[in-house]
Amino acid sequence: MKQTDLMKDEWCHIWYDSELNAIGANWQGFPKVRHVRESCEFMSSFIKENNVKHHYSNQLNLKVLSKEVGEYLNSDWFPNVEKLGLERIAVLVSFDPYVKAAMNKVNKSYLGNGDLEIFTFGLEKECLNWLKVSRSPIDETQQLVNKISAFQMLKVEEEVKKLDPLGIDEYVSLIPKLNADGDADGLVSLLSRKLPTPEQLDGFDFYTSLASMRDIGIFLGSIKRHDIEPIEAIPHLEYVLDELSRKTNLPPRDTLLHYTVWNPDGHRKRRYTSVKDELDLMHSVTESFPAMEGAIDHLIKLHHTPIDSPYYEELCEKAGADFKHVIQAIVFAHRTVSPEFFARELRFYYDPIVFNNEELIGPGAVELPMFVYDHLLWSSQIMNEEYVEFKTKYLPFNLSFMRDIYDFYSGKESLVDVAIRMLEEKPNDQVVASSQALLKLCNMQKSFRMPHKKLAEESYKYQEETGQDKGSGGYSTDILQFILEANSQRIDSLSSSINKLTQIKETN
Repeated sequence: MKQTDLMKDEWCHIWYDSELNAIGANWQGFPKVRHVRESCEFMSSFIKENNVKHHYSNQLNLKVLSKEVGEYLNSDWFPNVEKLGLERIAVLVSFDPYVKAAMNKVNKSYLGNGDLEIFTFGLEKECLNWLKVSRSPIDETQQLVNKISAFQMLKVEEEVKKLDPLGIDEYVSLIPKLNADGDADGLVSLLSRKLPTPEQLDGFDFYTSLASMRDIGIFLGSIKRHDIEPIEAIPHLEYVLDELSRKTNLPPRDTLLHYTVWNPDGHRKRRYTSVKDELDLMHSVTESFPAMEGAIDHLIKLHHTPIDSPYYEELCEKAGADFKHVIQAIVFAHRTVSPEFFARELRFYYDPIVFNNEELIGPGAVELPMFVYDHLLWSSQIMNEEYVEFKTKYLPFNLSFMRDIYDFYSGKESLVDVAIRMLEEKPNDQVVASSQALLKLCNMQKSFRMPHKKLAEESYKYQEETGQDKGSGGYSTDILQFILEANSQRIDSLSSSINKLTQIKETN
């Protein structure tokens, strides 16, 4: 970015980036409507004089967005800059949930004439990547495609892995030893010394907050493993977790992403034990996440590719190529992670902690967005109460773009639903070929679900000994059986529709 400062006051810093042809505004504090109006009128003049096409509104440190400000933006400034030729506004949303909600309400209520696109993001790099993309007609679905693709470009894991905001690196080898010795007091003492102060927390950005939650998380699981509630042992931990949750828009404890994908490699790896099985389990998940996100990206594109297009088959193949890596990862875990070690030792580190008088689950494989993949492929219209509850329970443990994808397609036809309908409405050769490619993709899920279910069942063999009758996500293997059966039913329905049509053609 090549920024040129244009104006700076207590409420707003305005700058111009010639490479993006974007005028930016960094907002902060509690601006009144008159302050916002003055800044916006300044930007309008600059947009008009310099034919500016993009605006980047950084609201990360904005503390309030009043109703009057919202009304001014919606009824006055947005229409004005749209007439002046502004094409895109990228909004970096505030950490404050009320400001974020107010801004989202303003954006959604603005109709305009269709020439101005307004899109909110949680990361600065997302905003900038979107502003770099060539202008083209865009709908809500394309925004989701852009959003997941932009996130993949960000390489968030690379940024977070580098960080050691709490100075935990030098104690990494000590944590497994404290756990092996059952030294809960040592764990509590070390975490107490390493917690960030409120002043430090105020200065944490998104990446630093993710790294901090990752490092605190390895202590949360360790302390709970020794039958101590972390927040009871360290009361001000609740404030820290709440702040980190607010800054990252994730639950107030570590998730599967923190424990695996955002965990440093080599000698800096944060781990509960010194046993290789734990490293192998981490590795299997770390390999699964990017492949899962890539496969989901392809399914989104399939949703908006006509099934009678030859490109449909190619997208199915691409989704399948990504999904193969997920299968390989679960097979690797099944081969290398001892069910006995998992059930008798490792499983306890993922137990829920008490936060705000409620249980909050720890990192668990169920948080992998396989349920979003299922949602897009075959299950978006399945309204079984327990299954819907299962899927929505784990949405908060994924980043916001994944939640947006799930919400957007809920209740709409899945890819399998569309294929079955089109085989009846438009039974041509290309629809059949596309449906067969989709069926092949569906059948690949069996190669994942069977070893996954077997791995879970083998761990449950020890439930009488360990007292654990549910997985780390809070469910028994019954839900896995339900998903497997529901998945098989949808696959059978698609297969039956294809076979019926094929038999009719052969008869003719």
